[in-house]
Amino acid sequence: MRNAKAAAVSAICAMGLAALGPQLSAQSALAIGVLSGRPDMVSGGNALVEIKAPATDGLTVTLNGQDISATFRQNEARRSVTALVEGLRLGANTLEARRGNGSARLQLTNHPITGPIVSGPHLTPFVCNTTQSGLGDPLDENCSATTKVEYFYRSTLPPPPVASTQPLAERPHFKPLTDLAGPRPADVAQTTTTDGKTVPYIVRVESGTINRAIYRIAILDDPSRSTSNAWAPGDGWNRRLMFSFGGGCGTNYNQGTNQATGALSDQALSRGFAHAISTQNVMQQHCNDNLSAEALMMIKEHFIERYGLPVWTIGFGGSGGAIQQLLIAQNFPGLLDGIMPSLTYPDSVSVRPGVTDCRLLLNYYKTDPTTWTAEKQTAVEGYTPGTCRAWDRACWWPR
Repeated sequence: MRNAKAAAVSAICAMGLAALGPQLSAQSALAIGVLSGRPDMVSGGNALVEIKAPATDGLTVTLNGQDISATFRQNEARRSVTALVEGLRLGANTLEARRGNGSARLQLTNHPITGPIVSGPHLTPFVCNTTQSGLGDPLDENCSATTKVEYFYRSTLPPPPVASTQPLAERPHFKPLTDLAGPRPADVAQTTTTDGKTVPYIVRVESGTINRAIYRIAILDDPSRSTSNAWAPGDGWNRRLMFSFGGGCGTNYNQGTNQATGALSDQALSRGFAHAISTQNVMQQHCNDNLSAEALMMIKEHFIERYGLPVWTIGFGGSGGAIQQLLIAQNFPGLLDGIMPSLTYPDSVSVRPGVTDCRLLLNYYKTDPTTWTAEKQTAVEGYTPGTCRAWDRACWWPR
């Protein structure tokens, strides 16, 4: 009987401790995560870090032994504290958090902002195109350039006449906004976002280089607003990101070119989406889906660190742009939350026999032009009329 009572008391005590245990754990447990990407694939010397802790009180955070606790701020919406942790050295870095009896540790592996991370050795030789893209002379052998910010606005005035099949009233007309401190131009349009906010249709375009790519990030922003954080987006951003992928399939030993105006997608910006492009995400420039995924990963990391965590990121683009989206969604899950491919091909390898066959067919048609009418050519090729000739022009050196 005495042993039975002792066993019962022990069981009750054990149940009491078990009930108290989760409370004690919840008060002392800490968890560290990286919001801007994977901890083993950090780039550029910084990372947006989140620590699951209800407040900064009593929290000590060190990076490689140095106290960085003061950089963390409470994020009530996520019930955590966050900070842009900067000053990471190349290679391994140790981030440690302590609060009460709880502690957590995370290793961050930092890579150069010029890459590579997963794509393998850089392509060589490699010609820089920063000057042609309006970013000035390259700063180093990796074609780096100084980050540049420009403003544009959609005008209510009709656009200048250009050769286009698009009705005049539907053509977006963007103008540079050069005087940021002066009165707003009278022809600034308004736009209503998916969040129901009506804001001036003014767009900030950030341009720079990441992973040897020239990137452009466009986002609704009003330069007249007062803020202490120059990177903070305006009220027009709906917390969603669209990333466009260019078509084709080629190998070029250069950086590629684009312009700030190339990011001015009315389809995306008028609804409040941020919109990003890059020369490494044009398949005609570099037909390498691993390199495309790496560029997307690094540019998205930079976007999150500077603008905030998007609700989702969606891909857009056709042909080679579709190939990139499909392969990135398959092989790098999480970089794109949704895709909008068009003119779809599964990859760049399975389509190549058709491209080479087109060249042979076009040469054969020339042997008997009278017999090989346009209708017969289309029937043999099995593609939309003109596809073979377009591939011939795009994929082969001029004869």
